[in-house]
Amino acid sequence: MQKPLLANLDSIEALEAWRDVIASIHRDGRNQQGCPVGSPTNELSGSAPEARADLRDGFSRWEHSLRHGLRTMWERGELPHRLDPERFALALLAAVQDGLTLTRARRDTVVLEASLDTLADCLRGHSEH
Repeated sequence: MQKPLLANLDSIEALEAWRDVIASIHRDGRNQQGCPVGSPTNELSGSAPEARADLRDGFSRWEHSLRHGLRTMWERGELPHRLDPERFALALLAAVQDGLTLTRARRDTVVLEASLDTLADCLRGHSEH
C-alpha cells in the first residue's frame, strides 16, 4: 500500500499523503502488530546478525525513498540549501518508527501524526523562504 507513495515523495503534499496512509492503517486497526520492519528490531537486532542485516536493509530502503524525495525538493530549490536532505530523511524515519512504537502502546495515532505533521510544517516553513 505504501510502495507507490514511497516512490514519489518529492513534495510536501506527497509526504502528507504518505503520512495519511500510515496513520489510517494504524488508526483503523488494520495493523495491530506495528511496523513490519520496526517491530522485530528490538528482539532480533542484538542476537541475530543476519536478521540485523535484513532489518538494516529494510530501513535503508525506506530512508532512500525519503532522502530521494527530499533531495528532489532541495534540488528544485523548494528547500533552502542549509537543509540537509540526508539528515532530514533520518529525522523522518525516526519520527515514523518512534511514532509507530507509541501508536502501538497508546492504541492511537496522535504521536505519529503530531511528529510527522511537525516535520511537514518545518519543511513548509522552509519552502516559503
